[in-house]
Amino acid sequence: MKVARVYFTAYSDEEYDKILEMLREKFKDKIIVHKSVVLREFRYIEILNFNGDSEELEEMIKNILGRNEYVKIDIVEVVKPKR
Repeated sequence: MKVARVYFTAYSDEEYDKILEMLREKFKDKIIVHKSVVLREFRYIEILNFNGDSEELEEMIKNILGRNEYVKIDIVEVVKPKR
């Protein structure tokens, strides 16, 4: 299963809520949200079964955060172990 891990810093809860709403509309219930306990502004979101374009996803997020903000997207293959 491909998973997109989207890393970014949102200093405004409003910006973060817009990003989360946009991702939920696009990817439905395949979203897992992670928030840093050390730095409240740092968050990362996992999108399960990702089959989209990571550059397009980065553009969508930067349209909300701003062009100069740091957004990193890792696409990883997750293998569930057989039991």
